[in-house]
Order: sequence, then C-alpha cells, then structure tokens
Amino acid sequence: MTLKDKIRKRRENKREIKAFLKNNRKVTLGENVVFKNSKYITCGENCVIGDNSRLFCFDNYKDVDFEVRPEIKIGMNMHATGNLVIQCAGKVHIGNDLLAASDIFIIDYNHGTSPLIFDYLYNDLEISKGVTIGNGVWIGNNVVILGGVNIGDKAIIGAGSVVTHDVPAYSIAAGNPARIIKTYDKENNCWVNVKH
Repeated sequence: MTLKDKIRKRRENKREIKAFLKNNRKVTLGENVVFKNSKYITCGENCVIGDNSRLFCFDNYKDVDFEVRPEIKIGMNMHATGNLVIQCAGKVHIGNDLLAASDIFIIDYNHGTSPLIFDYLYNDLEISKGVTIGNGVWIGNNVVILGGVNIGDKAIIGAGSVVTHDVPAYSIAAGNPARIIKTYDKENNCWVNVKH
C-alpha cells in the first residue's frame, strides 16, 4: 500500500468515525478504531469500543448490492476491551451490558464452499440468519462467533471458544466447537456442571 493510499484510508476512517459519533453520542472509542459503512451501525449510551477494534458492514459484494442492508445494533453499557472485530453483511444484534474481553471476532456470513470455482474468494457470500447476543453476556478472550448463532441472556463464553451453535441463557459454553459445560441453577443460586 502506498503512502497516498494510507493517507486516503485514514481520511476515510476519520469521516466514518465523525458520522458514527454524530449518531451515537455517548460512546467512548479507543485508539485506532476503524469503521466501514458506519451508517449501518447503532450503539446505545455508555458503550466503550476498545483500541484496534473494527466494525465493518458490507452492503455489496463484487459490486453487486445486497437486497437487505446490513445492521450492527449494540445496546447500552457494552464494554469491549480491545480488538473487537464485527463483520456484518446481514445483522448482528447485541443486547445491553455486554462484557467483551480482547480479540473477539463476530461474523454473520461466509464465502461459498464450491471447489469448482477457481478461488474460494470468488464464491458468492452466504449470509446467515444473523448473530444475536442477549443482555448481560460475558465473552472471554480470543472467542470466535459464527453466523446463525443466538447467545441467550447472562450466558458466558469461555476464552478461546468457537461458537457455532446457539447458547441458552444462563449457561456457560466453552471449547472448539463450544459446548455447554454449566447452567445456572436459580433455585440454589449456583452454577451446575452439565454431564455429556
């Protein structure tokens, strides 16, 4: 990338940040946060988006517009430590009070998998039904959340997990692929191991 390209990208991102903050006033951004199509991103009050985070919305692929516009919707009081990456071509909805550790990757689409096309990059995108994360969720370090996943209220996702299936409310999921390892027993006010 040439110096001229780097300067152009910096200017574009400054415009994106300015547009984002105009519509999302009570949000704290860390250093080196990058947006793409911030017009499709809404964020509730008192949110922190940590250093080196990237929130990207894609409304076309290979110069063909998608029928539905992408949407990243974040509730109030989210705290994302740093290196949060959200790549959205459909919808990513996050509830209130998310606690997100570092190096979290959330994506709601995938490239097609036909081996008959010269390069997987040239497969059409497969956009999932989206990603939904409930209220009060805690996501540990180095977590990947793939498209089509719903994570229920107050769930915990253990560090290093790859979430490929739904996670019920009040449960702890961990591993690759993530599986439920504990559920919360409200009657006895404690976490209970899940037998597999």
